[in-house]
Amino acid sequence: MAQKAKEDPGGSQKRNRDDIGGAALRIGATGGSPTSGAASIKLADLIGSDNGTYACEVNNPPDFSGSGSGIIQLSVLVPPTSPTCQSNGNTIKGQDATLTCSSTGNPPPIYTWTMVDNKNALLPGMMENQIMGSLLLTNLSEPMSGTYRCTASNEMGQATCQVTISVSSVSEAGAVAGAVIGVLLALIIIAARGLCSAQPAPPIYSSPCLMPPYWSQFMSCDQSDIISGPLAT
Repeated sequence: MAQKAKEDPGGSQKRNRDDIGGAALRIGATGGSPTSGAASIKLADLIGSDNGTYACEVNNPPDFSGSGSGIIQLSVLVPPTSPTCQSNGNTIKGQDATLTCSSTGNPPPIYTWTMVDNKNALLPGMMENQIMGSLLLTNLSEPMSGTYRCTASNEMGQATCQVTISVSSVSEAGAVAGAVIGVLLALIIIAARGLCSAQPAPPIYSSPCLMPPYWSQFMSCDQSDIISGPLAT
C-alpha cells in the first residue's frame, strides 16, 4: 500500500520510527472499538520514516492461547530532497572529471544532467548515469566549461542543484602553480631579510681598555687611550 507523505517545508524529517511518543500522537482508531470486530487505525501526517511492515494480531477471549495476525506493507511516497552537486577530479584539458549528484526520496530519484548554456543535449564525451546521479566528462575540452544542472525527480516531484567547472590547459595550470610558489619564496626571502636587519651592529671601541674584560685581557691597555666609551660608526 502506497501513501503520500505530508510535505515538510523545512526539508527535514523531525520524527522517526523510533520516536514512539511522536508516532503515538499520530495514530488513532477508526470504525469503533476493537471489541466490536473492527481494528482499523489511522496514521496521520505521514512522513518518510513511517515506511515499514505493520502487523495486526487478533485473539478471541477468553481463549488467549491462540491468535491470528495480518501483515501489511506501508510505502510512503516522498519527493526528492534538495540534491547536492559536486565536481571530482582536476578539470584540466585532456583529462577526465566526474560530476556527482545525490538526493533521497521514495521512489528513489532518477537523475538528469543538462548544461545551463546548452539545454538541448549534453556534449560528446559526456556519459550520464541516471541511477547513480553521476556525469562522467571524458577528454575535457574548453567547450565543456560552464554550469551544469542536475535534476532529481520521481513521481512526487523534483529538485535541482548546480555546479560550475572551468577547463584549463596544462600550461595554465603550471603557470598558476608557479605563481603560487614564487609568491611563497618571495615571502620567505622578505622574512629572512627582516630577521637579519633586526640584529644590532657590533660596537667599535677606541681603546682596548673599553672592551669587555674577556677581550681586553689579550691586549695592552693604556689608560690615556680612554676617551668616553664605545664609538659606533
